[in-house]
Amino acid sequence: MAHARPVDPVSTSFAKIIAHRAMHTDCLWQDLGLFDRDELSRLLATHFPALASNTENMRWKKYIYRRVCR
Repeated sequence: MAHARPVDPVSTSFAKIIAHRAMHTDCLWQDLGLFDRDELSRLLATHFPALASNTENMRWKKYIYRRVCR
């Protein structure tokens, strides 16, 4: 939620959906029902620009887990 675009209810909704779906076992883009990883990258860049710019070229689910564990 801290990385969602400020005052954007759609970004806030996506944050909740992504957090829930990240608990599933497939790749995050698959868990979200997207076509590919690029589509997930575009979604995250649109709604979570600060987060998306700091991925260290890592898969999204791994990156999110690593951020949460810190």
